[in-house]
Amino acid sequence: MNLNIGKKYVYFLTCLFILTSIGCTNNTDKPDEKDYETTLVTVNDCLPEEIKAIDILIGKENFDPSADEVKERWKGLNISWQSRGENLVVKTIRILEDADFRQPIEMILGKGGPKLEYLDSLIIKSDQISKLSIRDQSQLRYVELSGSTASPLETIEVTNNSNINELIITNFPKVTTLKLGAAKMNLLHIGDLPNLASFNISGIMSEQPDEYGNYEILAHNTIKKVEIRGNMSQLDYIYLHGKEIEIFDMNKSIVPNLKTLSLTNNKLRGKLELKMLESIEEVRLAANELSSISFDDCPKLRTVDLSNNNGLADFSISDGTALRVLDLSNVSIKTLDISSFKSLKNLSATNSKISKLIIADSHGASPQLEIVALNNNQLTSFVYPAEIMKSMSIININDNKIAKIDLSALHHRLERILMNNNNISNIILPDRPFDRNLFDRIEAKNNNIDIETLISLYELCDEPINPSKFSFAPQLYLDYQDIDSKTVDYSHYVQYIDEGICSLCVVRWNQKAQKWDYLEDGVDHIREGNIVKLSTSPKGKYRIGLSGTYGSALGCFSPQEPYILGELNI
Repeated sequence: MNLNIGKKYVYFLTCLFILTSIGCTNNTDKPDEKDYETTLVTVNDCLPEEIKAIDILIGKENFDPSADEVKERWKGLNISWQSRGENLVVKTIRILEDADFRQPIEMILGKGGPKLEYLDSLIIKSDQISKLSIRDQSQLRYVELSGSTASPLETIEVTNNSNINELIITNFPKVTTLKLGAAKMNLLHIGDLPNLASFNISGIMSEQPDEYGNYEILAHNTIKKVEIRGNMSQLDYIYLHGKEIEIFDMNKSIVPNLKTLSLTNNKLRGKLELKMLESIEEVRLAANELSSISFDDCPKLRTVDLSNNNGLADFSISDGTALRVLDLSNVSIKTLDISSFKSLKNLSATNSKISKLIIADSHGASPQLEIVALNNNQLTSFVYPAEIMKSMSIININDNKIAKIDLSALHHRLERILMNNNNISNIILPDRPFDRNLFDRIEAKNNNIDIETLISLYELCDEPINPSKFSFAPQLYLDYQDIDSKTVDYSHYVQYIDEGICSLCVVRWNQKAQKWDYLEDGVDHIREGNIVKLSTSPKGKYRIGLSGTYGSALGCFSPQEPYILGELNI
């Protein structure tokens, strides 16, 4: 065949291929069955680099492009081609169950192997692959890998393929390692990998490291749906953070050894049910969009983090006897019942709209809580039996609506109790002294506690308290102000002033500096007996209060943070 005839023949085959291919393309990620038909081409010029790449993959050299040779060597290997200018390029590779390459082949695309620039879909359903590495295939969108009991593969790598939309990996009994990397994906499906212990998926990395040996992240990975199916008996750890996952489904999987499930900072929505996870110990689902979650038959569950699911209103654990750490911060649970979690030590439920906390069950049994963080809720009371309180070492109930608190069970374990910004006016105190060295800090700022109670609490310490440990300033005790007459009566506190425990002070709010300015005696106010009367100039917001003497029971109060008797506007 001379050169001109050869070119005409190539042109004829190309046109014939294009005509027969019309209507064969679809918009789904998975190729249509009719795309799997092999187009046999006997002219080398049609397949410049592509045919060499396929040749390398099936382990042959010196390719003879006769049709008979192609049929023999490509048994079980279906390839669809696409015209690209005057040439044909590989669009889809499908290795079937009956593929016979005489010996297992190494399927290496990208780094360390050929690169098929226009490859769109790769489907392997064969146990004759001894090594599988798919990297840097920029147009690859659909990958389906399926083995059998005879598959020798122990490691599968599918990384740095920026356009993969669906990745399916199933039935490789010897696989212990998955190396996965992609950008935006709709589906990750893995199943029947009984020797796989854990997996993760990275984004797209630079091909070359920088001068310090680090690879740049070019695109972060996201996955819309994750499915885990079949026998995953050695899987013990799942860590998929910040992947924007909307659907996570593992209910049809066998995961008897799964200990940790961590899906923080995704987009999981609606109701999530986790069932029959007999070995699960730790579940982290923080920063999602869940409205309901239930744990059924998870007897070894020790740590649960559901924080920052702002719409979460329904939460249940059928067997929480082993639970030790629970985080329900920034959710929407009005009534929290932890009475059945007998091993619970650490409870965090801040900013969660909780108005009722049930700790003890109907028989009085309760967990031995050690750390309690319930700040910024809607609790109105914190009164519990001594058996509950005595185990607590750190209590944070700041920013609630608590009017009454029971400190009668203050115990040597207590390190810190924070109860700022409440409505506390009633404190039940212990009937015995306690060692002030046993706690780090007690705070109750911005409440309505009377001075007598503060002094009584101070006197319960067996020696003077360091002011840095005992902070009740400022305190808003406003029973003695008269708004209409712009006066505050401090006669109730004259005895403490005479004893040198405290002194009267007046401060004015500095709007520009956003702070309280101390006013020297006789400025902007006058005293008439035991009455402080504010003058009419200058206008502003004033506080009349008591400043404590250092080392005294009221030593934590200063002119800037006084024991406030009145707050008046002129």
